[in-house]
Amino acid sequence: MVKRGRRLFTSIIVVACVYISSCGIDTLSALDYEPVSKSSSISALTFEGPSGSETEYKGVFVFYKIYAYENSAITDRSTISTKQNADDAVPGSLITSYLTTTSGLGYKACILNNEEFIPTLKNSLISGKSISINFSGFEAGDEPVLTIDGGSDYLISRNITGTSGYRSFHDYIPKSGDADYKSYTSDDDENAFYVQFFATSYGYDNNLNDVYSDAVYLGLITLNY
Repeated sequence: MVKRGRRLFTSIIVVACVYISSCGIDTLSALDYEPVSKSSSISALTFEGPSGSETEYKGVFVFYKIYAYENSAITDRSTISTKQNADDAVPGSLITSYLTTTSGLGYKACILNNEEFIPTLKNSLISGKSISINFSGFEAGDEPVLTIDGGSDYLISRNITGTSGYRSFHDYIPKSGDADYKSYTSDDDENAFYVQFFATSYGYDNNLNDVYSDAVYLGLITLNY
């Protein structure tokens, strides 16, 4: 009796799916538009915003995580690539199931000018434009900056809060327990840290559910405190 009920339930789902398709109702599960990585070094990186025009596409999230050990960042990057390239992978699903979850890698969205924007960069600001993230003045005391070609500069902060708001990269050395940091027990250089960046396009489907593109690796920045 249970088996017959399950068959009936499955049949209803199949019929419903056929009905939706026949009615011409599109269901969007992932975004085809992806940011394009252009260049990266130990102190700066550059990428380009997608030129998508569909109303579902809203912009790009820029995610980061700080690592005590460079190889940990490289391992996580490899894991992301493997998961996204698996035969049964659903494009964009890794963002909320693994990349940004506390049970996964726990990546955080960048904070710009002390605000958390959703998404980090709106489509209208970055469509087809070059975007750079620059840490080149970090050792001289400068905060990192995100720059949109022909547009504005934004100070980048960490997505954890202290007594005076979001914490800066320069003034707060990462420590064990920070939500945006992965420590390492056998750290050979306690003054060196590594910030890994990914970007993903963001939008929503006809039912106003969040949808994403796959995560695009942007680069690995070295910080020396």
